[in-house]
Amino acid sequence: MPTAGRARRSKVMGESCECRLCQRHRRVGTVKKEGSVEELRALVDELYSALGDVEFDNEYYHAIFDGSWPSAEEQARGILERCAARKEQG
Repeated sequence: MPTAGRARRSKVMGESCECRLCQRHRRVGTVKKEGSVEELRALVDELYSALGDVEFDNEYYHAIFDGSWPSAEEQARGILERCAARKEQG
């Protein structure tokens, strides 16, 4: 990501947004600044678990896109149908 994008994101991220990413960003900042060892361990466990979920999802979607997932063709057809329907709606 370009530097300007990172700077823009860092100004906004976590200030007032309540999305999961911004909530986690605020928590990481707080634990880094004033957290105990136990809080840091709990945060690492939470982040490691979230990373595992993201990696699994990434592998799953990659398998769909490269056609190796058993129902990839059916799922791709459904995605294309939903895209066409949204396009028609404007």
